[in-house]
Parts: sequence; C-alpha cells; structure tokens
Amino acid sequence: MKSSDKTPTPPRFFLKFFRWFCRASFLEDIEGDLLERFEDNSKHLGIRKAKWLFAKDTILLFRPGIIKSSENYDTLNSSGMFKNYSKIAFRVFRKEKIFTGINIIGLALSLTCSLFIYLWVQNELKYNSFISDDRVCSVKSNSFYTNGNIETGSNIPAPLKTTLEEKYPVVEKAALTDWANPMIFKKETGNFQIKGIHASPEIFEIFEFSFLKGGVQRMYEHPETIAISESFAENFFGADWEKANIIGKVIYNNYNEPREITGVFANIPDHSTLRFDCVVPFELKLKARPWLQHWGNFASLMYVKIVDQIPLDEANESIRMAIIDNRPDEETTEEIFLQPFRELHLYNTYENGQVAGGRVQYVRIMSMAAVLILIIASINFMNLATARSTRRSKETGIRKTLGAFKASIRFQFLLESIFIAFFAILVAGGLVIILLPSFNELTEVNIQLNFFSAKFILISLGFSLGLGFLSGIYPAFYMASFSPTKSLKGVIKHGVNNVVIRKGLVVFQFFITIVMILGTLIIYKQLLYIQNKNIGIDKENLINVYMNDMDPAKDYLVYRDKLLRMPGIESVTTASTGLLNITNSTSDPIWDGKLENELQEFDILSTDPDFIKTSKLILKEGRNFDWSITTDTANFIINEEAAKVMRMEDPIGQDLEFWDRKGKIIGVAKDFHNHSLHTPIKPMIIRYDMPMTWLIFIRTKAGETQEALASLESLHKEFHPDREFSYRFTDDVYQWYYQSEMVVKDLALYFTIFAIIISCLGLLGLIIYSSEQRTKEIGIRKALGASVTSILQLLCKDFLLLISISLVLAIPISYFVMQHWLENFAYKTNMSWWLFAVAGAITFVISIITISGNAIRAALINPTDSLRQYE
Repeated sequence: MKSSDKTPTPPRFFLKFFRWFCRASFLEDIEGDLLERFEDNSKHLGIRKAKWLFAKDTILLFRPGIIKSSENYDTLNSSGMFKNYSKIAFRVFRKEKIFTGINIIGLALSLTCSLFIYLWVQNELKYNSFISDDRVCSVKSNSFYTNGNIETGSNIPAPLKTTLEEKYPVVEKAALTDWANPMIFKKETGNFQIKGIHASPEIFEIFEFSFLKGGVQRMYEHPETIAISESFAENFFGADWEKANIIGKVIYNNYNEPREITGVFANIPDHSTLRFDCVVPFELKLKARPWLQHWGNFASLMYVKIVDQIPLDEANESIRMAIIDNRPDEETTEEIFLQPFRELHLYNTYENGQVAGGRVQYVRIMSMAAVLILIIASINFMNLATARSTRRSKETGIRKTLGAFKASIRFQFLLESIFIAFFAILVAGGLVIILLPSFNELTEVNIQLNFFSAKFILISLGFSLGLGFLSGIYPAFYMASFSPTKSLKGVIKHGVNNVVIRKGLVVFQFFITIVMILGTLIIYKQLLYIQNKNIGIDKENLINVYMNDMDPAKDYLVYRDKLLRMPGIESVTTASTGLLNITNSTSDPIWDGKLENELQEFDILSTDPDFIKTSKLILKEGRNFDWSITTDTANFIINEEAAKVMRMEDPIGQDLEFWDRKGKIIGVAKDFHNHSLHTPIKPMIIRYDMPMTWLIFIRTKAGETQEALASLESLHKEFHPDREFSYRFTDDVYQWYYQSEMVVKDLALYFTIFAIIISCLGLLGLIIYSSEQRTKEIGIRKALGASVTSILQLLCKDFLLLISISLVLAIPISYFVMQHWLENFAYKTNMSWWLFAVAGAITFVISIITISGNAIRAALINPTDSLRQYE
C-alpha cells in the first residue's frame, strides 16, 4: 500500500518494535492484518484512537509463541553449538596458519607492551597511597617577585609551625622536618650508619605511623631521644630485638651524644616519598642552628593535617597569608598553600603558583601509548579478517541457508577473535616473565608479579575478552551481513564502504605509528641537547663528597692540603649546596637602586676562593676571592642574571648587603645552570663563607679518575674512620635530575619499535592477501610482457599512498603534542624539519622492506603456474 501525505500512518516506534521481535515466518501475515485493522479503525474511530489500539495490539502480540527469542535461545546458548564453533575456529586456525600467526604475534606484542605499561603505571600510582585521605598535606610557598615571576618551593621558615598551630584553626597538627641524611651510631661491633631525619614528634601523629613498641610521647618532653624503625632495630640489636627491652635504652651517635630510644615504628612503605629509618627531635637541630628560627630562612620542610570536614580550598584560603601576616621583622610577599601528600610524587611541577603536573604527564603518555598500541593490533585483526572475508563467504551463505541467524554468525566470529586474543595473552605472559628483570633494570624499579594470582588471571582474562571483542566486533557484523544468495555463488565483492573503512584503518594505524616515531625522535633530541649543553661549569671529572664531621673552617684546610698532594687530584673546593640545584636562597639582599617594596629571590652559594678554579666557572668581570685578603669574606661575586635584576650596568665595586653582612661586589661570573633546564637560570650571589659549607668538590686530573678515587678513599679513612666512603660524580647527578625523561625515552623507544613491528605485520598480511587475490591478474600481465618492476608498483602503490596520507596527518598532530611537551623545559631544542623527514623515511623504508619481499615473490611466479590455478 502506497501512502500519501493524507493517509494515516501507524505509530512508527511500535511498528519497528513489532518488526524487531516478530518471528520471520509470521511477520508478513501479522503485519498485514495489523495495518488493515489500523486503517479500518482510523476511518471509524479516528486516528488518535486507532494509534492507541495499534500500540495495544502490538504489546499483546509480544508473547513466547511469536517473539524471536523463543526459537533462538537454544541456538545461541547450547554447549553443543559452542563446541561446534570451537572446532570450526581451530580448523580455520590450522588452515590459515600465516594469518592466524600474524594476528597472534601482533596481539601478543601489543599485550606485552600494555602489560609492562600497566605495571609501570601501577607502580607510579602506588606512591604515597598508604595515606587514606587528603587531610595530610605538604606546605608549599609561593614567592611573588617584582618582575612578575612566581616561584614555588617546598622550603618553609621554621617559626611558621607554631604560628599555624596557634592562630589557624583549620590546622590540626603541624610537623617540621629536614631532608634525610646519613646518621652514624656506635655499637659494639663497629659503627652503624642509617638514613635519618630531624622532625618534630607530630610527624608520627600526622602520618599515623604505627609503633610496634613504645611511642612518641617522650620525644615531646626530652629532645635527646630517638625513634627507630623496625629495620633499624633488627640491624642494630639483632633479629630477636623484640625479646629485648630496648625502649628506654640509650645509644650514642658518632659525636658521643646520647639518644634514648622512645619507640620502634613499622618500616615506612616502599612507595613513599618520605623515607627514613630514625627520627631525632627537630628541637635539637634548632638548638645547634639557631638561625633556622629566623623568618627569612626558608630551610625546613613542613607537613600538616587539616581539620576533618574542612575542604582543601577553604584551608588554603585560610592559611594563604600566614607568613605575610605574621613575619615580624620585615614585609614580605610569600604566600603558602597546601598540597595533598598523596599528590607529591606525581604532581611536582608548578606554574604561576599552581600545581601544573609533573610525573603524572608521563603516566598519561604511557597509558595513552598502551591504548594506541592495542588499537594498532586490533586494526591488524580487523583488516585481515575483512580482507579475507571472501574466503569464508560460502561458509556464511550455507549457514544462513540452513537457518542460522545473524546473531549466531556474529557470535561465531567473535568467539574466534577471543580465542586468538587468549592465545596472544598466553604468549604475552611468557614474554613478560622473560623480560620483567630487564624491564625493572631499565626503569629502575623493583616490580614483582605473581602470574598465578587471582588478580593477574582476572586482568589477563579481561584483556583477552576486551581485546578479542574490540578486534572482532566489526568483522563479525560485516561477515554476518552477507547475502546468502551471493555468498553461495562466490560473487561477494567488498563494497565501497568496506574498502574505505579498511583503508582508513590502515591510515589510522600508521598515523599512530608515525606519531610515536616522531615523539621518540623529539624526546631523544631534547635529551641529547640536555646531555651536550654547556651548563656554564665543567661537570666532567668533578666529584663531590660530604664534609661530614670536619670543621669547615679548620679541619677542611688540613684535609685540602693533604689531598692536593695526592695522586689524581687537580683542585679542591668546598660549597654550601650542590651546584646543579642550589637550595639556599633569600630575598633579603639590599643594593643601591633597589626599589621600595621590591622583592627578588637570589640563590646563595657559600664557598671558598678555589671555587672558580675547581668548577671552571668563567669570571666575566672583576676578580676572584683571594685567600690572602681576609676582608674578602665580606665581599661578593654575582652572576649575570643577578646583575640584570639589580639593573647594574657596572656592578664592580657596588655595595651589597644581606644577613647582617655588608660588602662589595668584586666580580661577575657568567651564568651557569644552577637548577635543572626545566627552569630559567636564577640570580645568584656567591660569598666567601667557609663555615657555612658542608660539601667538598674535587676535580680530578684527566685520565686519572681511579687514582683520585683511591686518594679520596685513603684520606676518608683518616678523617672519617666511622663512616662509609661514598662519593658522586657531578655528571651523574646531572643525569639524575632528568631520570624521569630518561626512563620515558627508553620506554618510548622500545614501545615504538613494537608499534612498528605490529603495523608491519598487518601490512605483511594485507600484501600477502592482495598478492593471492591478484595472482591471475599478475599472471596475465606477465604473459602480456609486464616487467617485475611494474608488478611491484601495482602491488605497492596503494599501500605507499595510504602511508603517505598517514604521514601528512601525523606531522601537525606530532608537532602540536611535542611542542606542548617541550614547554616543560625553559631551555629546549628546536623541532627541525629533518626530524619529520627522518620519521617519514623510517616509515617508508620499513614499509617497503615489509612489502617488497612478498611482492617480489608474487611478481616472479611463472605466469603459466598462475593461470593454471584458474583453469
């Protein structure tokens, strides 16, 4: 019946619903009756009531004798059918070994990459997760400078602790700490060295560290006390320490100072950014170094626990002005904010006074890489399955003719893809077992995996089902859509939509691969730039050791004179901080021309007159400190950046004052990178102040590193017989600052190689299939005189065109993504055009190698043999 605009039509929703549930054998007859009844009702009862009755009739017809599910249930769910489909799947796998192998290998490689990324990401996410809520926070400071810069740091003035506890109700408890350092304690069998911190006793209550014996209360009353970890107790007192009464026992450090043990706490979890094995009250440090109690000395760390039910934003707003409102000596602009302790490992980068990311960016990058690699492998499966669909068209046609429903055919092909994914996960599990030790070494972690745990098995099964479903869903629906008549005649042709989709998947697959290649190349170029950059000092052949117990103004000079007479030593100096991350800073300096209320932070480096020579820092103007000029202890050397922010065209001889010391600027040194390349060079003041130093830097003679280390070790035994000999090369420290980037660089390289292999496996499968499909065409062309070169062009041109499209699409996306990544560095390489050319060349060369082997084999087949196959 052909309807016009005036002819009433039944409710479209209920008509579609009826067609969906009605059994095929009843559909035509019942639908005709329903439409006739609707037309008759429309004439006599009105359109509105007719539509209501049509809906009622449709719902009444929804019953077991008519709906499809009643006849499909056994077909889709019987164990016999499952066994039948399983047998068919394994027969197909045996018959098409090459394509099955390509799919399994591709999926196995992608799953291996994804499992390793999953393990690495889980390891990163574990850090600080032992804290159950966001009430435990680290206190950060924002320094606002006149030039508009905002610098965020972890250093806090010690007086802030009491102020927060007494004046700010949002703070429940606060604790001061310092950075963990080696501490030495005497025992009968020799000295015992352990990592410890000075901290106020509240540290245990804030973090809720549990005590196995004793407690923390006595630390509030008596500062000459110590709390030790379980491992400290075991190593110091023996494995049976729990049987001994060690609470109240007094132990002595290497200065022969007594420390009464107040408690033994459980070992700090491995995945914690706060690590120590013993705690000495912070009060002792304040007594030894009273200058730490100055509001202008940002040299302590602080953790707080905010009051329950107080939102973090509200707490931050409450304490933000705590330093500004309470510093008694001068005006300042430092504001503070709280960052949840759980975020410290992943979120350690700040911009404009706000948390802006950090290691979490690499977690996201790696997670995205895992997803993309899985997608590449899934695309391989889809392409090969749909390309080879003509081989199984007759099978599909026969099944449909015998009464199989589309749902059962879809289930069959999905089951095959899930089987392949399951085999792939078994192969991937074996690869993970073999490669896990190398992966741990590469990433410098210690991941242990129980392959037979319920969690891992469930994750593996989940991966198998998810990947199998993702890979097989499109081929399953595509194969189920074949017409039975055309399938049985063997005239199935891939429609335009299918060809476009398959080509689009190839483009997308190589787009992902090229983006990963370009990303890896740019990461490598940036890290090569970092490694080779002249940072302003010579970091090669420069060793640093701790001064430990020496008096820097007396013992060090004896140590220095002896060391200079020993083999392998070129020069020696001392400093108050590491050279590549200067941690001492102040905004107190006063100079001629300083504006009222002008605030600018300067890095402070205390050293001796040999620093310029030992570090090979270039002195641009003026002179160095002189051992023979005693008044030089009141003078200063500044860097170029300091001269710039002070607006001094001729700094030599200018007055400079800070920390109750007035002097003259006697030299200007060229800038050197006193922090990582993530941040700009900061203004710095160098002063001749040996009592404030605690690190010794030794430059070795070229080629005599081992002799220099032997000299250092022998002198160490003379000056520090109680301490282990330890040292660090400055170039190793430099590399350590970019550890995250180094790990990501290596992971990106290996995963990109895997992505290339997976993509090329898919390309290989498609070229093999294309060669087989065009065997007769190739034979005819050769019989008519076509050359091997022309045959190669015939087989390869379409694939190379698709790869070219992928390259064109990948270049702008890669540029945008990597430009965003490079913004994390204040000093960065340029994304040269040749990087994109190299990425394209790598892709084309590997693709041509993949394609050409099979294409040449197809082109060299005797045309007689090719044509005979189709007689």
